[in-house]
Amino acid sequence: MFKKIVVGQNERLIVVKDKRLSKVLSTGVHYLPIWQYDDVELVSTESVRFTHDSLEQWLKEPVFLQYFDKLELGRFEVGLVYKHGQLWQLLNPATTHYLWKNSDDIEVRTINTENSYYLEDDLLWQLTNKEQFVINANTSNVTTHKVNAGFVALIYVDSQLIDLQGEGEFGVWQYQRKIEVVMMDTRKGLKLDYILQENWLEIPAVAEQIALFKTEPQQVGLLYEVQHGQRRFNQLLPPNTEIAVWQQNKVWELDLVDINNDFRVTKPLLDSLRQYLSGQWLTTSIDQQHIGLLLQDGQLVSTLNTGLHAYWPFGRQLEIKQFDLRWQTVEVSGQEILTKDRVSVRVNLNANYRILDAVTTFESVNNVNEFIYRTLQLALREAIGTRNLDDLLMDKEHVNQLLLKQSAEHLSSIGIELGQLGIKDIILPGEMKEILNQVVNAQKSAEANSIKRREETAATRSLQNTAKVMEGNPTLLRLKELESLEKVAEKIDQLNVYGGLEQVMNGLVKLK
Repeated sequence: MFKKIVVGQNERLIVVKDKRLSKVLSTGVHYLPIWQYDDVELVSTESVRFTHDSLEQWLKEPVFLQYFDKLELGRFEVGLVYKHGQLWQLLNPATTHYLWKNSDDIEVRTINTENSYYLEDDLLWQLTNKEQFVINANTSNVTTHKVNAGFVALIYVDSQLIDLQGEGEFGVWQYQRKIEVVMMDTRKGLKLDYILQENWLEIPAVAEQIALFKTEPQQVGLLYEVQHGQRRFNQLLPPNTEIAVWQQNKVWELDLVDINNDFRVTKPLLDSLRQYLSGQWLTTSIDQQHIGLLLQDGQLVSTLNTGLHAYWPFGRQLEIKQFDLRWQTVEVSGQEILTKDRVSVRVNLNANYRILDAVTTFESVNNVNEFIYRTLQLALREAIGTRNLDDLLMDKEHVNQLLLKQSAEHLSSIGIELGQLGIKDIILPGEMKEILNQVVNAQKSAEANSIKRREETAATRSLQNTAKVMEGNPTLLRLKELESLEKVAEKIDQLNVYGGLEQVMNGLVKLK
């Protein structure tokens, strides 16, 4: 008895006899004597690869290879199965597969990934495009990566750097090895020691993306990044420095400045980079009516006029001292000094000075203010200690002139002009004040008594002269009497006269 079996377009009919593969029938209508066979089975050819529980046994049958093509992939070979021009299956390395013979529009391609780590662009697109359907793609063994702008991807194979990828997408085969992808930000600096230690520069693809810059022991480097024809400052390279920077899609320029003999920072450079390098150089601003002295390793090298100045400090110790050339005031106060006659006084002194020669002043003394103070203090003590108190109090201006002359000669030798100088206060002890006040009071009282006695003597002498004149002139005497009577009448409210005016006059004055 025959059985009719219809085999579809994407089907095959497997016929088994005595548990052995007898034959494989292709698409069409078949009539089989069922009693002659153990089993007949319709299988799909959609998967392209043939799989079956009895595959291991049937491989021994000579008839098997009449219906199947053997595909044996090496350790690093990947099999790509295309159907109707579209990637259908991805086959792993070191595997063996059996494909249906005489299948329409089936193409098999192999890729050796031993020396090729990356997927081709079209293959990468097919594996990552959601609209593409790939059977058994095994994407766990294929990793895809996207490198954003400003980054690069370092490719490590079994912990060994082998390549670099720039901006874009790429995929790598992970079969039979460990491939790591490390993203690096090209906006950040590179550690040169690490690069050399890891032999990055021996990898051509990596070395092409790294630029090296170096400065000599007496050079300063100014590194600029050039974008659209405009230079943007990136960093300062101190002397004897070597750095590495990412060069991907960038243009770098290094300006070298020789600081061996001239370590000034030029004004154009100072103006353009002040905001970036404020802490990298020594800067100072010399004010009006001031002067600056530049010291290198403790030695004076130049004077600085009014304005802003900057210097490269590398390889040398720099210091800037600034001097005020205007008139200044110094006060020597609270000086307890014994006069020649052993009277303790407290003296305050004020003086004005200005610096005429800052270089001489710097080379002569370490502390200008302290030196001026000590000079005036010693001169003051000498002038007070060699004079009695009376001399000091009576002729203070002379002491001022002496102090000015003596101190000015001393200070002029170090480039300082002394202007006005004067003793401000001479303060006596409490008991000395009382004694001095008593002496002054006694002197003033004696002077007052003397004046009083002189006035009384002069008055008596005047009266005597008046009496002599009146003695020989009765008329004058009469006038004097009337003057006296007038003065008396001014002080009397009412006057009664008896016996006439003659009687009044006779009652007041008896003529001889």
